[in-house]
This record gives sequence, structure tokens and C-alpha cells, in this order.
Amino acid sequence: MALPKKLRLTSAKSISKVFSESRPIHEAGISLRVAIGEKDKSVVAVLVPASAVPRAVQRNTLKRRVTEALRHLIASGRIASGKRIVVTVRSLPRDAKTLEEILVLLLRKSAILQK
Repeated sequence: MALPKKLRLTSAKSISKVFSESRPIHEAGISLRVAIGEKDKSVVAVLVPASAVPRAVQRNTLKRRVTEALRHLIASGRIASGKRIVVTVRSLPRDAKTLEEILVLLLRKSAILQK
């Protein structure tokens, strides 16, 4: 299940603004960038570059897996509100539990994960 539209960061201008305003945090092939948003809700974009994963089917699968893990964290209310988050995936572990642990670790490093 995908993120609701109101929780997605979709425009290229908004994504590039996050890239210019923030520094990346890296962990196990995944980078996270966080900037302060204008809205009361946090919005998320998941990027998988073609240079990292050449086949579109694999890129879409990676996006779905990361989005699903983020959706669980957002639904539980653990991510602070008012943030613009961009997740860039270069490679991904095979285990879904490991993926969620990496995302939680990145969110803790960026100090936007609430307990």
C-alpha cells in the first residue's frame, strides 16, 4: 500500500530544495536528508537512481519496500511532524526487518524519530 498523496513529496523543486538545505546521513546503502517543512505533517520522497539499480522493476520494488516501512513508522506517529524527508536508496538488504531497522537508525541519527 502506497503513502497517501498528502504525505508524499512529489515536485522536483521541493526535492531539490531539500537537497540544497540539508546534509545526508548514510547507513548501509541508504541516505536520508531532512529539512524543515512548511506544513504540519511530514512529507516523504523515496528515490532510487537508475545508476544504482538499472532495471525499472527492481527500482520500483525497492521504492515499494522502503515506502511500506516508512508508512508503518508514519502511521504509528513516531516521525516528528513538519519535516520534508528524502530517502535515497543505492542498495538494499534482503531482509525487510533489517530495512526497517536501518530506517529507524537513520531517523534516530537525524533526531526526528519520536519514541
